[in-house]
Amino acid sequence: MADDSKLTMKSMLVKLLYEKGEAWDYELVHEIQEKSRKTTDYWKWVIRFWTIELAASNIFKVVEAAVDDGSHFGTDKVLYRFQMTALGKERAEELLI
Repeated sequence: MADDSKLTMKSMLVKLLYEKGEAWDYELVHEIQEKSRKTTDYWKWVIRFWTIELAASNIFKVVEAAVDDGSHFGTDKVLYRFQMTALGKERAEELLI
């Protein structure tokens, strides 16, 4: 896989889920923010938007949902646990290796 320092943040997000197999959106957001050192609320919401965008593009799929108790994105926000789709794995292997 490509070196994280050479990837866009969205590509880092795809690579991270590829490596993890499954993860909650807040886990992905936290790790990408730490790696990129962009820890403001603005970036938190941009990265979260990308997770939904990647799911809509059939790169990620939702395997579980839960209601936030307020400790991640806000009380009563929906949390998603994602997994890579077969298409997502194929694309990641093509573009990130």
